[in-house]
Amino acid sequence: MRGFEEKLGNAVSETIRSLIYEQEAAGIYDMVGEDSGRLLEQLNQQFRPAVELTNANITHAEPADRRYRMDLAAPEMVRMAKEAYTHEYALQLRKEQDEGDLNRELASSQETLSAIQADIAQYQAQMDTAVERETNRAEALARQRYVQAESEAKARVMASRTVSKAMLTASSRVTRSSGSAAR
Repeated sequence: MRGFEEKLGNAVSETIRSLIYEQEAAGIYDMVGEDSGRLLEQLNQQFRPAVELTNANITHAEPADRRYRMDLAAPEMVRMAKEAYTHEYALQLRKEQDEGDLNRELASSQETLSAIQADIAQYQAQMDTAVERETNRAEALARQRYVQAESEAKARVMASRTVSKAMLTASSRVTRSSGSAAR
């Protein structure tokens, strides 16, 4: 059994190697993960009639030569660089769009804020004017009442003096008349 496993392992390696040599450089990586009918055919030719394989799959394929691998990788690197550039460009565009949207939204919000502040200033001015008007009205009414009260007080004082004078005069007449009558 061990001899068969070694023979099978060697046959698989050799068959895959020959399939890889037949491929173009870019096609080698495409062989991985696919069901390979050619691999199956070549292996069955080697092992029939004793064994017939029904399924074969290449799980890893890579050229042994480093320079050859670099040549294979170059187009992939270019493709990836193009994709990265395209993605970066799309992100930059999206960023600019988002910034533009945000700037428009900010400008709109600032405009709304300015309108609100203008309304507040207008209402504040109206309140200040109303307070000043009422203060002036209250002060004028207070002055009027003060002047009226002062006039009434002076009139009372005058009336009181007049009454006092009249009483003194009447009292002095009575005193004179009683003094003349007593004489």
